[in-house]
Amino acid sequence: MSSPHNGGVSQSRVRETTERLRREAEASGYHLNPDPAFAEALVEGLLTNEGRYGYWACPCRLADGSIENDRDIICPCDYRDDDVLEWNACFCCLYVSQAIVDGTADLSSIPERRPPLDARTVGGPIPAAGGDALWRCSVCGYLCARAHAPETCPICRAKQDRFVPHTLAPPSGAGGRQASEVVFLLLRGPEEPCRLMHAFLWALDLLATDIAVSLVFEGMAPAWLPLLVEPMHPQHALYRKIMSQKLIAGVCRACAAKADAVDVSEREGIPVLDAASGHASLRPFVNRGATILTL
Repeated sequence: MSSPHNGGVSQSRVRETTERLRREAEASGYHLNPDPAFAEALVEGLLTNEGRYGYWACPCRLADGSIENDRDIICPCDYRDDDVLEWNACFCCLYVSQAIVDGTADLSSIPERRPPLDARTVGGPIPAAGGDALWRCSVCGYLCARAHAPETCPICRAKQDRFVPHTLAPPSGAGGRQASEVVFLLLRGPEEPCRLMHAFLWALDLLATDIAVSLVFEGMAPAWLPLLVEPMHPQHALYRKIMSQKLIAGVCRACAAKADAVDVSEREGIPVLDAASGHASLRPFVNRGATILTL
């Protein structure tokens, strides 16, 4: 039964969504507000905005109704990490720090960090994080692209102080023949997450040496795409960095269809390849003399 004030969003859906977000947040090194009623009220606002606009516009801000103008405030918003770091909570207090969860810090009014419309990059490509915007967990090697290191590593649960800046720099004194193009052919899916993380890391590392890099999703790998587009996924920010550099050359149509990933590939602007009897053809890469590495 739906509440009369929430635009038709059932309370059971609100509770289920809140619990899912809480699980996903904890798995990714974040924390939802520990007050169940407060968190559910915000999630209800997100779901109401989803029905109104088609996306999760921040319930504590006035949405424009244009996804291009509102992209920065689609929850989790672009300002969440900086707010949590500085104020122990995001603007609407849906996401909070460990100190809030532990009760060692108090919530306070969060100043608006969002710049005015004319000062924002609207509808443009996602900027590539550079230099110290890449962080590596010194315990397990988890790599993420964020303005600040996460409070907790989502893989090994190491604390923030175990993260170190990771800079992609050209190797010094490298000799011998340098490849002009490298293609990472990804064949394994989410059952082996280290393969994807290393492919992304190596692709960015090679790109820093001015080597052309491409990634092709074949076999089980297309199953990654519906997961990577989710903002709460641990590799989402790194995926966005890869996308901002236009490194994904395509996804196999036949394998993407099996993984129910064709639609998301097309929405993301990733070419769907089918020149080899419905599968991705390697012929264009071979004809260019590319080095193909299979993962």
